[in-house]
Amino acid sequence: MPETEQQLVNKAQNGDRDAFQDIVDQYKKMVYFLAWDIAGNHQDAEDITQDVFIKVFRHFRKYSADSKFSSWLYRIAVNASIDALRKRGRKKEDPVEDFDFVGESTQPWTNKNAHNPESQTDHTNVQHQIEKALNQLAPREKTVFVMRHYNDFPLKEIAEILHLSSGSVKSYLFRAVQKIQKELAQYHPALEAENG
Repeated sequence: MPETEQQLVNKAQNGDRDAFQDIVDQYKKMVYFLAWDIAGNHQDAEDITQDVFIKVFRHFRKYSADSKFSSWLYRIAVNASIDALRKRGRKKEDPVEDFDFVGESTQPWTNKNAHNPESQTDHTNVQHQIEKALNQLAPREKTVFVMRHYNDFPLKEIAEILHLSSGSVKSYLFRAVQKIQKELAQYHPALEAENG
């Protein structure tokens, strides 16, 4: 019978290197892709992934089973990714309002005709513009957007991982969506009207 995650974690915390390697094997792809989505390139994602598991190894004893291990691990990964963005000279964060009126799912930029061959070029252009817009976001805005729309984290879990209130998470998400809509408006003029 396979060991549970918590059993592996307990063994790793007690110095079992095989258990730690099992945890690395289980989570390294998820950490890598989260880092890629936030940092935006392969080299940074690889460096961040390595850094994350070094930090996990060094600070394993600080993990408490009061929270999910995956949430603790993702918090380390997100912080390492944000640090990488900041080191590359991204702009400073704007102050964030804490509000609760933003809905959980709003993706007006999604191309519903992605399977239509005639729309593939437009879809590629939209994806390029989304990436360009993401790179203009402040680190927390980009992180919240990526966690919600690329990795399907529930808002509550994003708030837990980032140590933010749900209202702050919604605020960051709302601002990210607004900025991306503005960037995409040249390809989809209807978005400009919605955004205005």
